Amino acid sequence: MVDYERRLVRILVAWRWVLFLVLGLDLVRGAALYESLGALKIPGAALLAPAGTSVAPIIGLLGVWSVVATFLLLTVNASWVPPVLCGVDTALGVLFVLQEKTLFAALLFALPIVQAFFISSMVGIVAAALMTVLYPVLAIVKSHEAGIVTQPFVTWYFAYVALAVVAGFVHEFFSRQIEQTQTLVSVVETNQELGTSVSEEKILSVVAQNVKKMFHCTSCVIFVRDLDHDKESLLRAAHSSTSVPDAFTDFNYDSKRSVVGQAIRTRHGVLLADFQKCDEEDAIRKDPALHAAMVVPLLFEDRALGAIFVSHSRTGIYQDSHLRLLTLLANQAALAVRNLQLHKTTAALAITDSLSGLYTHGYFQEHLARDIVTVRNAKEPMSLMIIDVDFFKKVNDTYGHPQGDALLKQLGGLIKEVARPEDVLCRYGGDEFTITMPRTNRIGAVVVAERLRETVESYEFVLGSQIVHITVSGGVASFPEDADTSKELVEKADRAMYEAKEKGRNRVCFAA
Repeated sequence: MVDYERRLVRILVAWRWVLFLVLGLDLVRGAALYESLGALKIPGAALLAPAGTSVAPIIGLLGVWSVVATFLLLTVNASWVPPVLCGVDTALGVLFVLQEKTLFAALLFALPIVQAFFISSMVGIVAAALMTVLYPVLAIVKSHEAGIVTQPFVTWYFAYVALAVVAGFVHEFFSRQIEQTQTLVSVVETNQELGTSVSEEKILSVVAQNVKKMFHCTSCVIFVRDLDHDKESLLRAAHSSTSVPDAFTDFNYDSKRSVVGQAIRTRHGVLLADFQKCDEEDAIRKDPALHAAMVVPLLFEDRALGAIFVSHSRTGIYQDSHLRLLTLLANQAALAVRNLQLHKTTAALAITDSLSGLYTHGYFQEHLARDIVTVRNAKEPMSLMIIDVDFFKKVNDTYGHPQGDALLKQLGGLIKEVARPEDVLCRYGGDEFTITMPRTNRIGAVVVAERLRETVESYEFVLGSQIVHITVSGGVASFPEDADTSKELVEKADRAMYEAKEKGRNRVCFAA
């Protein structure tokens, strides 16, 4: 609830208690009050304080309801509160008018009108129309009592109704202005937060938080396409903020019908009054908590990176304006996700050798220094292997440098196939490569090194129209058995590699 709405609620509360106090004067006023008001000789003044009628029961009822209404207005922020207040206020107004002729009773009919505008402008207009015809109906019912149909009462009654309608429209106007301002502020804040997010998880979290804040939804799930997968139709539930997480799972929208897949294929948002009545849904479980729903694609340059699914526990509360706003947020999120992907790609290119597809020499030095500290603190071993292609100069001289580059590219791919997932593979320079093996002692390094050497020896490298066989020589050193620092580890492995060269090549030697 915004500050303006809080102030309006306080005004309504004050209005109720003023009404209660004024109408309560009926219990204590006497002949002096009646005579004083009558002496004013104002048309209808006597209606302000008719004598002789006791209204203790209905005043007591009004007092109790004032307490209950005050509690509801100040503490309960629920959609059912305004309709309840409208209904009870109207009932009390009817009872009071039927029992009393006091002019202030007409004020009771203004409360439901203002309260109805809290629901919507259309409901407020309908409430005003009903209140306008309500008094004439009551007059007909009480036509045998001459006092109830009087021009002053009718004049004040319609004046109160008109005042309530004006107050309601003013409230509606300011509420919309405040809502638009808050929406603009939220969009700007979201954009700023997305601009500083450095991970996909952070981006999706920021989007989900702001979506729930702006649309008051009970579920917000963001699906992301697995663009690195062979089939881009695989959707991953990358982030979910919902009370029913089991209803949302990863799925392939080519094989399962879903409104999420529909939004991605058509590049347009989907608005559902009630998700439970959607027949084209096989991927998302229709939990009873999911009703009104919106789905919009995450679009970047007309390419869908994923989709946002938003749902509420009530039906029919979302409109086209909400869908347009959600689309705007989705486009901001898609831009942030794509920028992050491009940043990751650029960062990867900076540390990746374009020829072999392995890490660069600079990354090797940085990573090795960091790994040494890690394994030392964890008291774990680590091994390093440096390999060199035997007679690589002969390959260049015989087949040309382009074919030599082709051989290095194939060798890089072969090393990737042989190495373990946890190993770090780098092109050290020229025709030299390194394999850093974390949590691996000398015995484990021997197994990996020999497997690689044997694989290279038997592999058929294609250079143009020629099939070529090559061999490699390697040197292995281990931490902490052979070296205590990253510099010493590289020197020992390099020395062992040259030892393999001197002993006839096509072999692996280990640090002494």
